[in-house]
Amino acid sequence: MIKVCGDYITVPLSSVINKSISQATFPHTLKNVFVIPIYKSGPKSDPNNYRSILPTISKIIKRHVATQLFDNYLKQHNLLYAGFREYYSCCTALLKLIDSWLTDIDNGKCIGAIFLDLKKSF
Repeated sequence: MIKVCGDYITVPLSSVINKSISQATFPHTLKNVFVIPIYKSGPKSDPNNYRSILPTISKIIKRHVATQLFDNYLKQHNLLYAGFREYYSCCTALLKLIDSWLTDIDNGKCIGAIFLDLKKSF
């Protein structure tokens, strides 16, 4: 349906996306989620462990923000290791990461890292 009326909703949708990004907010009406009782993993009593359906426009906004973050910030500032990019393995990323940590430790630098587990996000 969105593809069919794409010519008519492109301008208002881009306005919503740009406003959402500039104000660092997300429209409340697009936060409504339908939970489908298809189990993913973890404790079955936890509602977060079941599939959910987001509004299509929410998915479009999320994809746009993710693309902007990935392409316009993380890639340009070289903040991602090989395993977290397309066509690169996690083993390569870990080897490169450990090598750079050891080099920095040898040079007397302090090491810090932040790791995110996004398994249930997808």
